[in-house]
Amino acid sequence: GQPFMIKATQQQVGDYMVQVMQLSGWSNTIKAGNAVIGTGQLRLDAAILDTAGTFGTGTVTFQPTLDATSTLRLNPQGGQFGTLQLPAGLTAAFGDAVLEALTGAKTPDLSKVSLTMLSLDGGIMQVAGTTK
Repeated sequence: GQPFMIKATQQQVGDYMVQVMQLSGWSNTIKAGNAVIGTGQLRLDAAILDTAGTFGTGTVTFQPTLDATSTLRLNPQGGQFGTLQLPAGLTAAFGDAVLEALTGAKTPDLSKVSLTMLSLDGGIMQVAGTTK
């Protein structure tokens, strides 16, 4: 039940999300990346090695919100990967990385926090809430 507030730059969020994905088994696919934070959205730009061995870039964007019950909704806004052949499960892994960046857990069931505030603006992510 302890209150907390976390403020992170887009560099910190991008580094964290790339590391989360690489440690979750995507190190052969996700080679690097950075986050862009603004106007309520979080975008990850990633350097990707696809299933055919082709190197390229892709972006995926989310517009996370808290509903009236403080439930986090990721609200995917789409992704652009050009002609890259993505491995099965990669797009879901992007969502898991965003959720983990916001709550510290890959699934809501594993989260040990309840968010009360979420702000994504001007290159800064801010979340506040209480621990469970």
